[in-house]
Amino acid sequence: MVRPSVGSPDTVWLRFRPSSKTKRSEPNGALSWKNRASGLCMAVQGAVKTEGAALVQRPCTGGPAQLWQAVDRGIGGGFELVNVNSGMAVGFGADRVDGWRVLAQRAAGQPWLSRMWIFRPA
Repeated sequence: MVRPSVGSPDTVWLRFRPSSKTKRSEPNGALSWKNRASGLCMAVQGAVKTEGAALVQRPCTGGPAQLWQAVDRGIGGGFELVNVNSGMAVGFGADRVDGWRVLAQRAAGQPWLSRMWIFRPA
């Protein structure tokens, strides 16, 4: 879900490289994104490659469904987060939970500000 960033731990995501224990290579500098509050990583639910698939929090494994590349599209100073497994980007899904937007994967390379993410120190 997306909530206004107020600096609370549930809205802060930390980028990190998967540990060597996962024994997976990181294609093109891909990173995992771990939620500060839950300690879980952002992943494509079921590791599917279809548009609209939900993004969820799962235990961090470093698997392809949890690896993301930050791609500079030159739009609004932000980056598009593209999943290594599906080639799709983080975007908003059609669903809401308790009024909050749910994240889903969407076609990458679209010039929409709603799919651009700005990173700042936590």
